[in-house]
Amino acid sequence: MIGALDSILVVRRSIHIRATPERVWEQFEGFEQMQRWWGIMLATPCAGKANGQELVSYEPRTGGRVEMEVHLDGERARYGGAIIVFDPPRELTFETTGSPIGAGSSRRLSRSA
Repeated sequence: MIGALDSILVVRRSIHIRATPERVWEQFEGFEQMQRWWGIMLATPCAGKANGQELVSYEPRTGGRVEMEVHLDGERARYGGAIIVFDPPRELTFETTGSPIGAGSSRRLSRSA
């Protein structure tokens, strides 16, 4: 079995936003703003379903944490990781290690201007 760090698979997702980097960055400056960026919860976030995950912790600084939560088998499952780069208004990179549906998975998410 290939572990998350041994995998050659890298997934990147980009979106283009018609706004200045400073305006976009405002959404990453605090928990409330990031929670809105994360999206409106239309239903209980359940592992393996399309209704996503809930942002439960966001510490906007290098070394801070990002944590998400979903429901799995009737229980809340929390996972997350460290903010690797917090460089306003250029880059936000955080990594999540572990997953409620696949222990050992790792994701690295970045936002660059």
